[in-house]
Amino acid sequence: GAHPQARSGGRATGEWTNDGASGPDHAPHDAGRDEREPPAPAPAHALGRDGHERERRDVELRDLEVSELRAQIAALRAELHALRSRKQDAARLLRDLNEKLEADGGVDAHGEQDGEMRGADRRR
Repeated sequence: GAHPQARSGGRATGEWTNDGASGPDHAPHDAGRDEREPPAPAPAHALGRDGHERERRDVELRDLEVSELRAQIAALRAELHALRSRKQDAARLLRDLNEKLEADGGVDAHGEQDGEMRGADRRR
């Protein structure tokens, strides 16, 4: 896209510059950058002790979030497995009930006489 100054009538609209100022009073060495982007992170060797500590905490936090998400996924998979099993049990029960009702009185579980064909039953 066009440079932000071209779109905004010559006035910079971003908030980030290397010297912390915003608007048109940015440092001249910054003139070619898109000011809406935050400055690139410093290379690891330039971080210093505090930066390394902060980075290590970020990584630990991310690892913790990932393991929590994995635990949630495992729990959801177990729940899904249980639901599928219950669904199969219910389908089996319905089938058995249907066969019993048809054998007893010629009426299926939907309360329809044998002669009445339903759309789903025509395929059988």
